[in-house]
Amino acid sequence: MSPDLTVVVVDDHPLLRSGVVETLNAADGVQVVGEGGSADDAVATVRAKEPDVLVLDLGIPGGGLTAARRIVEAGLDTRIAVLTASEDEQQLEDALKLGVRAYLLKGVSASELVDVVRRVARDEVYVTPALAARRLIDKS
Repeated sequence: MSPDLTVVVVDDHPLLRSGVVETLNAADGVQVVGEGGSADDAVATVRAKEPDVLVLDLGIPGGGLTAARRIVEAGLDTRIAVLTASEDEQQLEDALKLGVRAYLLKGVSASELVDVVRRVARDEVYVTPALAARRLIDKS
């Protein structure tokens, strides 16, 4: 039986990446089909596996935004969810302009991560509430 949702996870911290992979694989209907630790890994694995969602750290060697840009410019159908420690407003804005569908901080709970990955697969947009609120306040 094939999974409802396939995911690739790219983060340069093996322990964190392993935890994300385990969390997603434990969710019903979700299967991690690839993983990596760099921008080149992200692009190559998305090309090879054609997952529904890429969970991508911004701080990877080669740059997470660079990987996202390369994936978008290649016309690949994978939706991108950023999972990062960065609360930088410019990175958030740049990610959203690239077409990233979610921007999550690494303090997220396992259940919220799974929920957001499912939302992203349905082409919904999600920004960690504290960052979204800060953007709204800064623009008013």
